[in-house]
Parts: sequence; C-alpha cells; structure tokens
Amino acid sequence: NVAGLLPGTKYNLSVIAADGSGNAAEAVAVELNTLAGPAPATAPKTYAGLVKSLFSDVYPTAVANMNYYQEWWKGAPMSQGQLAEGDNVIFYGVADEGASFGWAFDQIDLTEYPYLHVSIYPLAAGTIEVYPVQPGSNESLYHRVSETLKANEWNDLVYDFTGLEMTKIQQIGWCNYVTAQGFFVDNFYFSKSKDEVTAADRRINAYGLSVAADGDNYIFSYTANIDGTEANIIFYQNGVEK
Repeated sequence: NVAGLLPGTKYNLSVIAADGSGNAAEAVAVELNTLAGPAPATAPKTYAGLVKSLFSDVYPTAVANMNYYQEWWKGAPMSQGQLAEGDNVIFYGVADEGASFGWAFDQIDLTEYPYLHVSIYPLAAGTIEVYPVQPGSNESLYHRVSETLKANEWNDLVYDFTGLEMTKIQQIGWCNYVTAQGFFVDNFYFSKSKDEVTAADRRINAYGLSVAADGDNYIFSYTANIDGTEANIIFYQNGVEK
C-alpha cells in the first residue's frame, strides 16, 4: 500500500521484490496516475474553543491514540491522503451492504459537546449511520440515524446527541454503510453549537459591573460568561480601553 498520494497526480515508483531470505530482484520502474479527487470540503469556521475535533486540518485532534479504522463487520478498506496541499482526508473503499467499522481512541468527556459535525463525500449515493459509543452502554444505539448521502458532493451532516450519556466516549460507530464506490471524510468534530459560531459571534453574557480604585487609577470590569466559561473582563483601566 502507498499512502499520502495526491489525487490526479502522476507518480514514478521503484518496486523491489524480495523473498523470505532477503534475496531481492532488480528494481522495476512503475508509473501510475492517481484518480482525480473532489475539491476540498469547505473549512469550518466555528471558534476553536467550542470544538473537540477527531479529524480536521482546522482544529487539533482532541484525543490520544486515535485509530481511524477498527473493523467491526465486513468493514471498508481505509487510506489517508490529501485532496490538495495541506488538505488531509480519509477514504473508505467499497464494502458490502450493511458494513460497519469504528474509530477508537482514549476516552473523552463530550458532555458539553453534543453536536457532531462531519463532511462526507460519497462517490455514489448511499446511506450511513454515525454515532458515538460509550463502554457498557447501549444507549447510543437509540440515537442512530440513517443519513442519505448525495453522490459526488460534500454532505455536511450535523447529528444532535443532546441527552445522550457522553462522559466516557471512546469509539465512533460507522454502521450500515451502503455505497458502491466508497467515500471521503473530513472535518469530523463535536461542538457546543449546532450552528456555526465564529470568533466574532461568540456569546458573551455580561453582568455585575464593578469599579475598583487603586491609588489614582480606576478599573471598570464586568463579571461575564463567555461560551459557558466564567471570566472577568476589564473594559477600561486608567482611561484606556482594553
């Protein structure tokens, strides 16, 4: 297997065959052209402080020991590559109807991040179920929703897992995968918000104005809640806006 190749690109490879004793044949030159891939998915713009990401070039991976292929039932072959310089994707190949596979990683508490965002590009129309898995619980099975995927375009899906026990999530299930030609995956992350929230849109609930004196200096500040986190914001100090 050769990983990390760009789509629509010609490569010249040198292949050497060897037996179990280490006896090698002469190198053979091989020229190949990778198939053209789709244009990159639209990059998410949600403020990073609202996100726990499992796969994206925009956000850091929030978990340790990430495994993007754990075969469950007639799973699809997996490879990773780039659609363009700096745009990484995962590709899952053709699988039998009803195939299932998983992602595995160290446990993470996603209680405050109930909205799963993911972009999927299938090469043929199909359906799929994507959901988080917590050990010792079948609760997630009741939150499985079959999504219909449109062929040859990025399907930007949002799953709402509000109310699901999400304190110890350690797997992602990809189940009942039905598509004839495989699919690309990008921008897989959990968010505090169902909708996109940019840095400029950050929710600030300010209250409790206070004034403090320090010699001849005065500090005006608010106690505030920013994106669910308590903070103290100083607006003016010594007459200078902060």
